[in-house]
Amino acid sequence: MDTAITITVVLDNQAYDERLKADWGFAAVIQDQDETLLFDTGPDGSALLFNLYRLGIDPTQITKLVFSHDHQDHTGGMAMLMGVTWPTVYLLPSFPEVFKRILAGHVVEVSVGQELGSRLFSTGEMGSGPAEQAVVARTNRGLVVITGCAHPGIVQIIQQAQKLFDEDRVHLVLGGFHLLHKQDDELDQMISEFRRLGVEKVAPCHCTGGQALEKFAAVYGDDFIEVGSGRVLVIEG
Repeated sequence: MDTAITITVVLDNQAYDERLKADWGFAAVIQDQDETLLFDTGPDGSALLFNLYRLGIDPTQITKLVFSHDHQDHTGGMAMLMGVTWPTVYLLPSFPEVFKRILAGHVVEVSVGQELGSRLFSTGEMGSGPAEQAVVARTNRGLVVITGCAHPGIVQIIQQAQKLFDEDRVHLVLGGFHLLHKQDDELDQMISEFRRLGVEKVAPCHCTGGQALEKFAAVYGDDFIEVGSGRVLVIEG
């Protein structure tokens, strides 16, 4: 039987665990078998490292760092993290050349369906304003989609994951959904699309917006998962 995949939200706008720091941004650790992958670093390395240590996660055990997109609230913690460990960094081809030069020798420019682990993959570069990638985990329960901000559109990201792996089942979508400025009717339509696509559980955070959070919670009920710094989700194999 496959082992579980553990997703730990290390940094978010809100603190789920009151011992941890919160800040505008996102960072999550994804642990799958022998892989420990960090998805984004949040805006501040000191908060990132503080929370990692409080959570009992040794940053030197992080084997891969994946950046969703080139915004400070997702990349700002990199410099301090690199003072502790130098994992392989998976980023978009469109990232600035100066960014790539800083990480010379540690960079992989992702392609569509890029393998990040035995069960972890990238959607590849999507959109342009800004471009972004999401992480997709393939589990026996269905796909798990983890987003930083979902600038290309959260529905489009889910559809990309389904298309890549020819898999309709989406067990969970977690992360920033970028719905802060959407109107009521737009949010209702978005949630209807989630239902149509068969998304079983949602765990929105970061840039999703309070109004959208309330609507997702109302529609999804027990399948709505509250998220913040310190939230740990275990996806059984």
